[in-house]
Amino acid sequence: ALAAALRDRGVAIAPSQTNFLLAEFGPDSIALERGLVARGAVLRPMAGYGLPECLRITVGSADENARLLRILDEVRA
Repeated sequence: ALAAALRDRGVAIAPSQTNFLLAEFGPDSIALERGLVARGAVLRPMAGYGLPECLRITVGSADENARLLRILDEVRA
C-alpha cells in the first residue's frame, strides 16, 4: 500500500522483499529529506551507496505510513 501510494505521487520505487522501500525522489532528495526530518519523519539518505537521488523508507504501521505520506505531501507542496 505504501509503495503504491508513493508511486501515485510520481515516486519511483524499486522492487523489494523487505520492510524497506528504495524511493527515487530525484535531485532534490537531500532537501526533501531535511524537510521530512524537520517534521519528524526519518528516512535514510542513500548517497553513500551511490544512489544520491534515493531515500530508504521503512514501512511502518498503517497510521505511520499515512503520517509519512501526509508529511511528504506538505514538504513537496
